[in-house]
This record gives sequence, C-alpha cells and structure tokens, in this order.
Amino acid sequence: MFKPIIFLQSFILILFLFHVAAAQSDDEINFFDPDFVFEMVDPGFCAIPPISTISDKEIIDMLNSRRNEIPIQGEINGAISGTIFGGGYYKIHDDGLTASFSNMILTPDHRVLALCMVILPVNDTTLTEGTASLAGPVPEIVTGQTYLAITRISERDESGLKHLGELNEGSGHITFHTNTEEELTGNLVLDGRVEGISSGHQNDIHLHFYFEEMIENPLRNLRWTLD
Repeated sequence: MFKPIIFLQSFILILFLFHVAAAQSDDEINFFDPDFVFEMVDPGFCAIPPISTISDKEIIDMLNSRRNEIPIQGEINGAISGTIFGGGYYKIHDDGLTASFSNMILTPDHRVLALCMVILPVNDTTLTEGTASLAGPVPEIVTGQTYLAITRISERDESGLKHLGELNEGSGHITFHTNTEEELTGNLVLDGRVEGISSGHQNDIHLHFYFEEMIENPLRNLRWTLD
C-alpha cells in the first residue's frame, strides 16, 4: 500500500514552496474555465515549479526513486503520451464527492508535463462508493450517477506553466472505494478530446490511472447542475 503522506510531504509540498500562484484577472470567465474551477475547489491547486527552479531530469529521478510511495499512477496515450504520477485530495459530502488530482506526465522524450484535474458531481449524483460515469466539462446528456472531469494539460517553461490544452469532450468511468473515513481508492478511465495542443485543433487522448490512500483535505464542496 502506498504512503501518500510521505510522498506529499517530501515531494509535492517541496514543489509548492517554489510556486507563487497567479491571481485571476479574467472578467469574462467561463463557468467551466479550469482556472475558475481550480480556484473554487482548491486554491493554489496543481502547483509545479518552473523549469528554472528544478529540471525535468531532477523531477524524473525523484519520481523514479519513490515509485512505491506515489498514490496516483497510470498512463495517457494519444495526442500526448506518457506515464502518469501524482497525488490528490478528496472531500466526501452530502452532495457526493469532490476530488482534485495533481499529476505529472513523464513523456517518452523525457519531458515533464502537468495534468491537472478536478472531479465534480453533477445533477443528482451522490455516489461515493462504486462506479459512476465520467464526462467532459459540458456533456450534452447526463443520465444516472455522473461526475465531470475538468482537465488541463500544461508544460513547464522558465517562468511557470504554459497551457497546452483543455479537455472539452470526454466519456469514461470512475470507481471509488472508501476504505475508511480517511482513505479512498479507485481508478479512472477517460477517452476524450483536448483542444489547444496543436494550433487549436482537437486531439484524441486516452487516460487511465488508479489512486490509493488519498488524503482528505478541506476542499470546497462544489457541484454543477446541467438541467
């Protein structure tokens, strides 16, 4: 079993110390804009320092040396491909479950990208144990227990994160197992389309990862109503 407390304290929190969150200044923000969602759910979310602070090689070496402690692991294939490592937080409430996943993609050409995702219940969804449908940010139809995935993929440059693309379509499923009040395990599978990776064109991706021993964090309760 993974030890996320060790991982988050010794790695992610170290990275957070080097990050200064940018203030939101967009007056015409879209309701499903990731900046808005990330700020509403988890201020300071998905903070990875610039490449001028820590190199891709240093991050990759650190991840490889601590693989058994990393609570999220998986893969992404398609327009962007690579191995996923990361950590996350969740909050169970009366209206369902809110989760934030802060992941890094290690690409075959030895780059480190950021995969930031927030999971939100939609409409009448309250499932916190078992399998629910997973959809992109603005699905045409939602039936049954469904969670939305608000996702952004970014690359690092000298000053911070540079956005590559955002999920605008997607479908899949997410499974939760609440072992105790402080533990959550499960897996996520998502086939979607990301806009912005290549001159604004849409690109197909397949994403899957599992998570274990998530740490409860005082995330804000947030749910969408699409009706």
